[in-house]
Amino acid sequence: LIPGVGTALHLFIVVPIIAIGMGFTKSDEEAMTIVPIKNESAVTFDEDERLRLFLYSLLKALLPAALSQVMYLISIGSLLIEFDSLFLLEKCNLSYIDQERHTAWVHVIRCSALNAYSGPAATQAGCLVVALHMLCIIALSATFLFGSTPIYNKPIPLTKNTVWVGTSLFSTSILLVYLSLTLEIDALK
Repeated sequence: LIPGVGTALHLFIVVPIIAIGMGFTKSDEEAMTIVPIKNESAVTFDEDERLRLFLYSLLKALLPAALSQVMYLISIGSLLIEFDSLFLLEKCNLSYIDQERHTAWVHVIRCSALNAYSGPAATQAGCLVVALHMLCIIALSATFLFGSTPIYNKPIPLTKNTVWVGTSLFSTSILLVYLSLTLEIDALK
């Protein structure tokens, strides 16, 4: 239930706030002078632009998705070790975790008993994943302020759109409030 609230918060509050902020981006004065002739395939893409656009799109889509999945695996394994080690001893027969705490989550996520686990570690791991995904979307929104131009060729986003900066900071504060209300205090240590 709690990660579902975070997902609704992300979809119905954070994303629209970021989108409104991005809408205040000033247009490029030279945009219409670089538009190619309609339906002219030789002029539509530079030699490297097609590959660059493909890589940008792929990275913008894969980064939040992959990071969220890896974060879930690491967080559920680590939270189970810290807060539900009795479950690991009884169901997974993992008694050697105390010696290898820094890499033990790798062993924990291989336990087949996790398919039926629905304890607090799973809920808190879900909250962390939703929060990381929100943070990725907020950070990646900076790259959309410049279209397909590499962000390192333009001035920093702080000077491009101050409304976006405000909405990004507000969205990050919403994220922090969500985490502080949903995670148990011991999980943040």
